Amino acid sequence: MISLVLMLACQRTEPPPPALSLTEPLGPDAVRAGVVTDPAALIGGISAEGQPGDVLIYNDRARFIIQGVHPSSYYVPEGGGVVDADIVRPAGAPDHDIADEWMPAYGLTTLLEPTRVTVVSDGSDGAAVVRVEGVEAPLALLEGALEAPGFLRMQGLTITHEYVLRPGTPLLEVRSTVSAETALSLSVSDIIFGAPEAAAAWRDRTGVADADGGDQRWVGYVDRNADVAIALLPPLGTQWSGGGIAALSGITDLVAGTAEAVALEPGVPVTVTRYYGVGPDLRALTDAWQALDAGGDTTVEGTVTDDAGPVAGATVTVLVDGAPFTAGRTGADGAFRATVPAGATTALHASGQGDGLFMDLPAGAGPLGPYAPEPARSDTLRALASGFTAAAPVARGQGWSDDLQLTRAGAVRLSTGDGLPFAGWLDPLDPQPPRDERLDPGGPSGHTAAAFARDGSVDLLVPPGRYRAVMHRGLRFEAHTEEITVTAGGTTEVQAALPAAYTHPGWLWGDPHAHAAPSGDASISMEDRLIVHAATGYQVHFGTDHDHLADYRPLLTPLGLEGVMRSIVADEVSPPLRGHFNIYPVEPKPEANGGAFAWWTDFPESTDALFATLRARHGDRFVLQSNHPTSSGLASSAGWEPGTVDDPGRWSTAFQAVEVLNASDWQEFLPFFLDITSRGQLVAPVGVTDSHHHFGGGPGYNGTFIKVGVDTPAELTDDLLVDAMRNRRTIVSRGPLLTLSVDPGSTVQGSLSVDVTARSPSWIRVDRLRLLENGVEVEVVQGTSATFRRTPAADAHYVILAEGDAPMSPVSGNTPWAMAAPILVDVDGDGWEAPLGPIAEAE
Repeated sequence: MISLVLMLACQRTEPPPPALSLTEPLGPDAVRAGVVTDPAALIGGISAEGQPGDVLIYNDRARFIIQGVHPSSYYVPEGGGVVDADIVRPAGAPDHDIADEWMPAYGLTTLLEPTRVTVVSDGSDGAAVVRVEGVEAPLALLEGALEAPGFLRMQGLTITHEYVLRPGTPLLEVRSTVSAETALSLSVSDIIFGAPEAAAAWRDRTGVADADGGDQRWVGYVDRNADVAIALLPPLGTQWSGGGIAALSGITDLVAGTAEAVALEPGVPVTVTRYYGVGPDLRALTDAWQALDAGGDTTVEGTVTDDAGPVAGATVTVLVDGAPFTAGRTGADGAFRATVPAGATTALHASGQGDGLFMDLPAGAGPLGPYAPEPARSDTLRALASGFTAAAPVARGQGWSDDLQLTRAGAVRLSTGDGLPFAGWLDPLDPQPPRDERLDPGGPSGHTAAAFARDGSVDLLVPPGRYRAVMHRGLRFEAHTEEITVTAGGTTEVQAALPAAYTHPGWLWGDPHAHAAPSGDASISMEDRLIVHAATGYQVHFGTDHDHLADYRPLLTPLGLEGVMRSIVADEVSPPLRGHFNIYPVEPKPEANGGAFAWWTDFPESTDALFATLRARHGDRFVLQSNHPTSSGLASSAGWEPGTVDDPGRWSTAFQAVEVLNASDWQEFLPFFLDITSRGQLVAPVGVTDSHHHFGGGPGYNGTFIKVGVDTPAELTDDLLVDAMRNRRTIVSRGPLLTLSVDPGSTVQGSLSVDVTARSPSWIRVDRLRLLENGVEVEVVQGTSATFRRTPAADAHYVILAEGDAPMSPVSGNTPWAMAAPILVDVDGDGWEAPLGPIAEAE
């Protein structure tokens, strides 16, 4: 007994092993893994969403966050996958996670539902190992899109992942072991839903061009500032199928690799191995990958120069047997070296072109991830004031391996002198060389270079030559054009006055539908979205991201835009079978996706039920807006034809606004608006860009004037916005502003008498004004002013339109168009009655 007591006492006195620090920098011979308890160990960046309780695995080169057993943001909530990744950075430097989702899949529609995530080895024995155990789960997003729970048949799979990281490598080895209850053939795939606002997909054989459906050696993403790269790489000597999940890249932004199908016998496990990599460029990842096969590779190298000497930071693409294989950046000495398969015919292609987009971010700007926890999120916000400067191209042009000589860039400084935001671009006046789309993504929206300024000045870099410079700040201001000549190494100044064309007291100009990073299909960051909107003249920004409730407001002050624009928190609820709907203003919640309603896991029984759920979640003081109603919207989903719908369960009248103008298109949506107005459904018409990138949807000349009763964004309140929209005080515009002596949305008694003037800068020419009575044209007046008088026999509604025949050059090739919300005429003063009966179910 005494011996037993002594033995137990000795056991009790042994201290537990100390927990390893996950914030400590490691040397080249060390690796570490552990459960995150200190938020400082998390990874930040535009796509960051890791949280305490997740697992960090890292060495001196690479860091990966493996999600624990809890739901996450974006569309795939299951844990067990790599949720964040970045290179190891100097202390204080902002992180750059560029992967929204990074996960394995089984077949086309089966994922892992983890039951346990375990650190098997913390790295003390030379390798860090994290094990994820779980069972199969359906791709809920697909079942939700189909509103068909149980549609995806499960196959009785048991799944285990092991993530293995060794010292000195940027490659994380991923081993998936799968067993099945019955015999079947199964393909294991890996998917990266990249952050298109911060990174561009890059694929073996096709480079920066889209996938062509063929087999691939590897796939990945490159940060647009060439600051980080991520990749999926199979075992050496194998290739991935270009079909299956990879085919989804035509629908959404992703890269994927699918291994050859394996035969599963009942109860017999099969293991599939591949690699996830994160490095400073793709070349670092493919070099490490090639090194897995000692002696099976060779080296290619070169030095990129211009007329001033070696060029640092130039992009070099390695072509193997005529097709892109990998790419990287030159060092400070202009040198480049890469490992390629032995025996291959190789060539080097050098470029200093960049993407031609120059954003006037403050010194030290880093991207904001909307769902990164503290301190990663606040660190990124502080970085907008100091600390990080994104890499910029120092040279422009192209060169091949026999002459890696680039033409030195010329600088162009655009300025206005008033310290206010504006947009500008340069278009070439000289013939341009042909472009290989595999190697050169081309300039932004077809321009050689484009820029968006916050504070009245911005610099661009372009190849020497002659250009047409265009500067503007949207439809409320004059524009400027000028022909310039740019010389190598020189600076060309373009100064322009962009004065206001008119004032509009009580009205603010906004865009109630635009996207950025929180939307999976948007290729613009949250910071860039705010700058673009301010630069193109908007006073009110609406953060209507797909199924995400992201808050842009904290960025306005660091960007210096709080005095020129207000941001409204919003959500675009996007169930495919019911249409897309914006709700605003709402407040984020401390939940996945900011508390946005997850329609893919909570299927609505009807569209009315969907709307009721949104109001139960967010209260009643928001505007519900029907987006692009006849194009994958409410009307087309319900089978609308004038006066009828095919499916009442997909129809609803419980919305307060509807898009009549979307990305310059009004012809498709106006008939729907006129029909529901004639049937007594009175909602505010709005115009929007529905922009998903820097130029998409026509920022600056598509939008909505809203009569909120204040003159500056700082005075706008949520209540003023909601009241204005619910009272239909809107003017939809693709160019002009209509000023009316009777407010749009008003009800007048007896007859209509309204004075109308179309106002615009000189680059927008209005030719005529049109009057519609109950949706039918009854009068046309040539010019920009008119007085319309009508005395209808019965209650009626009147819509006033403005049109122009000439393109809005130099800003847009579209012609002007605008529309005021209907004015109602109550003939007898006994309350307005709709001229037609309500929408009915089709027989």
